[in-house]
Amino acid sequence: MWFETSSTPVARSAGRPGTWTIISGRSARDGPTRPETTASLRLRYLTLAIGTIAVGLRVHRDGTQLAPRLRHVLGDALWAMMIVWWIGVAVPRVALRTRALAALAVCFDVESSQQFHTPMLDAIRRTVPGHLVLGSGYDPRDFVAYAAGVFAAPYELLVM
Repeated sequence: MWFETSSTPVARSAGRPGTWTIISGRSARDGPTRPETTASLRLRYLTLAIGTIAVGLRVHRDGTQLAPRLRHVLGDALWAMMIVWWIGVAVPRVALRTRALAALAVCFDVESSQQFHTPMLDAIRRTVPGHLVLGSGYDPRDFVAYAAGVFAAPYELLVM
């Protein structure tokens, strides 16, 4: 799954050896189906992104029952997963591995940028949207949470 050539279930094409066809549904063994359109893939990733945002905001606002560190790690993992989905919205036909690596690079860049402080950047980070998008403080342990979120994203596709 994680290292397949596409982000959705695939079936080996009977026409040309070594080619793959993106199909609708959960499993290639369910029988022949129509290839998914780019628009339907974008809609799937958009739905996943919005759902992940909703869960993340719920954890951020109402997750007081969770231990503070668990809440923080879960939030970071969900944020990374959301980045995977937004990249899927932008380039749905790009291989999952490429999208996952791009998402990980974005997450790592944002976390690394938290080491830099300018008055304008700190002012943006003090706003709610700025805090949710850019974070507020550098923590090297966040890299592990981001990797977990990116790694978990393909398994979410199996549920949909």
